[in-house]
Amino acid sequence: MDAKSPKPAEAVASLEPFVGVWDTTGTILDAEGQRDGELEAIDSYEWFPGGFFLLHHVGGKMGNAEVKALEVIGAGPREGVCTARSYDNAGQSDEFEVALRGRNWTIDGKTQRFRGQLSADLRTLEGQWELTEDGSNWRPWMRIRLSKR
Repeated sequence: MDAKSPKPAEAVASLEPFVGVWDTTGTILDAEGQRDGELEAIDSYEWFPGGFFLLHHVGGKMGNAEVKALEVIGAGPREGVCTARSYDNAGQSDEFEVALRGRNWTIDGKTQRFRGQLSADLRTLEGQWELTEDGSNWRPWMRIRLSKR
């Protein structure tokens, strides 16, 4: 790249710790926050050529349901924030704002959000997904742990 070539946004470049393959496990919670099932998946992250987008592939099971998803993460509307667009095998597509600030990983969507933290060695991510029906009252949905291979 020469000096005039565009460079990926700093927020996108900061996602480097995610690159690789992760084993994901977790607990699905019902509306009362009680265990309602288990989840197991493989999450993999790779740079799209050029480094402007991070591709996130998911393959696993939530309870008895097979889950496959593709997410594309790129520069967002504000400094320090990325936009993620996900697509899954159920025909759903969602858009999120994501940010890695230090070791804190946040994902914010209209009906789903995630709050988690990477370990000091950047090889484990633990956190909780939440759901909302009205945009203001959030309830626990899944507690997850990702371990980098």
